[in-house]
Amino acid sequence: MYKAGIDPAPRRSGPTWLEFLTAQDQAIIAANFLHLDTVLDTRLYALAFLEHGTRRLHITGVTTHPTQAWTTQQARNLAVDLGHRTSCSDSCHATATASKARRSTASSRPTIFA
Repeated sequence: MYKAGIDPAPRRSGPTWLEFLTAQDQAIIAANFLHLDTVLDTRLYALAFLEHGTRRLHITGVTTHPTQAWTTQQARNLAVDLGHRTSCSDSCHATATASKARRSTASSRPTIFA
């Protein structure tokens, strides 16, 4: 590029790559397939996701023939689970607290459902 007269890109004033990754580590999820060979000479594929921020490993499924549709569905399932976990942290705590308060003020007689 230098011989063609193209100068290198100027240094940007934004964050460095390390600063960017550190700032985004809670949102980065890596995905990879692991393969397992069984005693019966069958190869199984496991789809694993790793949350960088928490270092939690999620094995979302195992199959003998991973397809695009299967992989996409596993990613969607994980997104729903992670979304429920993050959105539930505040609302579930409030629901559990309210439920506990109702139980402490409720009658000690058993409830009969018809």
